[in-house]
Amino acid sequence: MNERVARAFLTSMSEPMWRNLAKLGGGNFGHYVRNRGLERELRYLRDIGYIDVQSVTQIPEEGDNLSDWVRITKTGREFIALRKEIDPHGQ
Repeated sequence: MNERVARAFLTSMSEPMWRNLAKLGGGNFGHYVRNRGLERELRYLRDIGYIDVQSVTQIPEEGDNLSDWVRITKTGREFIALRKEIDPHGQ
């Protein structure tokens, strides 16, 4: 039962948000466009403690690497590690 609850929690994040968090965790997110969807994700990830960002609206509207503006937290790294542990192939 504990394993099923853990799996449900770790897979409850949408795939696009998971991919973005994992890219941030890698330290080289790459090119981005700050649109409403990305802003909403960043605020959510900040609010649950997975990333650190001073102000989402102060991130330039477009850039070469979102990782220049957003840092992953210890909690975020732990979530990424646990998620990869239960799904090492990212499926």
